[in-house]
Amino acid sequence: MFHKTTLLLIALVFAPAASAYIGPGAGISVLGSLLGAITTLLVAILAILRWPVRWAFRRMRKRFSKAEDEMAQNDTVADQTAVSSDSVQPPTPLEK
Repeated sequence: MFHKTTLLLIALVFAPAASAYIGPGAGISVLGSLLGAITTLLVAILAILRWPVRWAFRRMRKRFSKAEDEMAQNDTVADQTAVSSDSVQPPTPLEK
């Protein structure tokens, strides 16, 4: 393995310059592929980071809705007891 790597490095160092032309189409293709790979990587990272945040928001929303339900239930019970009690008199209109 070491000998193959050494031979490859020697061949690359002492290789003559290549007189080749790379057109603009190849450069645009490389840039497009690079942009696609970077975008894919960023979307994957954001998707992974989004899961704990979504979980926390869902959990807070469930707790909040449960508390609202309990408060609404307590309000209806309080309203029913206030209406049904005999000690509460309805307000009398003021006479002139």
